[in-house]
Amino acid sequence: MESIFSIYSIICFISGILLIVLGVIIIRRLHDTSSRIFTLMLFLISIYTLGYGFELASLNIEVMKTMLKVEYFGISFLPALWIMFAYSYRRKEISTKIIFLLCIIPIITLILSVTNEYHSLYYTKLDLTKKNNLSIAVIEGGVWYYVHMLYFNMSMLVGNIIFFKTFKKSNNHNAINRLSLM
Repeated sequence: MESIFSIYSIICFISGILLIVLGVIIIRRLHDTSSRIFTLMLFLISIYTLGYGFELASLNIEVMKTMLKVEYFGISFLPALWIMFAYSYRRKEISTKIIFLLCIIPIITLILSVTNEYHSLYYTKLDLTKKNNLSIAVIEGGVWYYVHMLYFNMSMLVGNIIFFKTFKKSNNHNAINRLSLM
């Protein structure tokens, strides 16, 4: 794999490794549902971050396309997990049906992002540009790219609203902990 490691890609690698270490520490010490979901989020963010570090270090478009696919294994499910985490933090159970519904768009996103070269529904154009020894993907989003972006942002908003409502009902000590998550 042709690559050139810049300070940006090295920061991504260090961050990704630190997220993994933090996830391992949390999962060893805490065993409740919200801790497990949070740890899964950390692991998925680390996959995305490490993939992005390799994307920034890539010197050709094929490696960059491969790294984008790796990134989507990390980022596709974060919106659904954010809502699940917010509900679990409130000590509210989410039904299997709701979990399934929350995961429909992430599953489609993952499939479409990994198979994009066959249909261009996720990216209609993907090029590589270089600035100061840094490889940057220049993309034009397809229809599903915008569906995913809308789902991502709406999920973050819904999760934050859930945390805010929890914050309003909490005592001062718990309120500060919940507010720090937002």
